[in-house]
Amino acid sequence: MDPVTSRMRALYDSKAAQYRLATSSLAQFPGLDQEIGAFVGSLRIGGPVLDIGCGAGRDAEHIVELGRPVVLSDISRNMLDIARSRVGAAAVHCDMAALPFADGAFAGIWMCGSLVHIPRARQAGVLGESFRVLAPGGRIAISLKEGDGEGWRVGERMDESRWFTYWRQEQVSDLLRDIGFRDVVTEPSGRGTWFIASGARQSAGAH
Repeated sequence: MDPVTSRMRALYDSKAAQYRLATSSLAQFPGLDQEIGAFVGSLRIGGPVLDIGCGAGRDAEHIVELGRPVVLSDISRNMLDIARSRVGAAAVHCDMAALPFADGAFAGIWMCGSLVHIPRARQAGVLGESFRVLAPGGRIAISLKEGDGEGWRVGERMDESRWFTYWRQEQVSDLLRDIGFRDVVTEPSGRGTWFIASGARQSAGAH
C-alpha cells in the first residue's frame, strides 16, 4: 500500500464517526440523488453494484432503495462497519487498487468521492481493476473534482488534510478510453467543481 493510501486509511479510521455525521444525508449534497438515480437507470444488465469507497453507506442505501443489490467496499474498516450497519449489505474491506473479486462480477461500479484520494500516478491502475471486475455491458460512474494538480488539502467536510487529485473533464475522459471504457460521458454536478465521469465496458460481440 502506498504512503498516501495508508495515511488516508488511518485518517478515516480515526474520524469515521465524525465523517458519518458530516456526510450522512443525500440532502447535504444537492443533486446527488438524481446522479445516483441516473447511474442506476443507465445499467443495462442484471447484477450487483460495487460501491468503491462507500464511506458511511449513504449512496449504497439509495442504490438499494432503487432496486439494485450492492456490495460495499472501503479501505477504512471503521467506515465499512458503519456502512454495513446502515445498509445491511455484503461488505468487503479492501484497497481499490487490488479488488478481491472475480473478473466481470458487477453490473455497475459507483465511485463517489473516492478516486479523488488516489495519487494521479496510481489512478490508471485503480481504474484498470474496476474495468476488470465490471461485467461486459456494465457501467461505471465516478465523482471527481475538476481542476489541476494534486496534494494534501483541507476539504469541506473534515478539518484534517486529505489527499485530493484534480482532473479536467477531457483528461479523465481520455484516461477512461485508454483503459478500455466506451460510451464515456462527463457531466457537471450541482456541487461546485464536482463532476461525474461515466463509461461502459463493451458487451461481448459489440462493435
